[in-house]
Amino acid sequence: QVFFPWHAWRDRVDVVLLPFYNGLFFTPAPQVIMLHDISFSLFPHEFPSGIHFKPKLFARPTSRLAARVVTISEFSRQEIARTYKLPPSKIIVIPPGNEEHVGWQTHPPVGRIPMQLPMPFFLFVGSFHPRRHVAVAVQALAQLPPHFHLLCVGEQEPSRLARLEESLRQQHM
Repeated sequence: QVFFPWHAWRDRVDVVLLPFYNGLFFTPAPQVIMLHDISFSLFPHEFPSGIHFKPKLFARPTSRLAARVVTISEFSRQEIARTYKLPPSKIIVIPPGNEEHVGWQTHPPVGRIPMQLPMPFFLFVGSFHPRRHVAVAVQALAQLPPHFHLLCVGEQEPSRLARLEESLRQQHM
């Protein structure tokens, strides 16, 4: 908040791009901030105060100061506009990834994945917060032929995994 704006002024930058949820309160150049989502504002109870402190503090006011806000989906654009009271035209959607490189791979590259994985599989990366609707992904996968698999990685909280497993067991009874 202090040194970066000074360097931007000294170096006469044209635009400041801030890729992680928080912008600057003062900058000599227009700033563009990236908000992948605002779950820390919509679900604050799921984010302990020590975690995501800066986004909680900076995202709303600096998004109002920014020339543009970039997000990853139309859903996030609508949530940001509604929650932070921004004009939708200020928010630009840039989907993650590169569609040219999306496709099926029937065998994992040799030496790149250290375990034997069931093929084909769908990969879920993230936590099992209820707002992520992992159970819906499991239910959708159950509608496909049985040779499709779901691989979930990233969850760090055993109690959420246990709740998801219990929910799925109850649905199949």
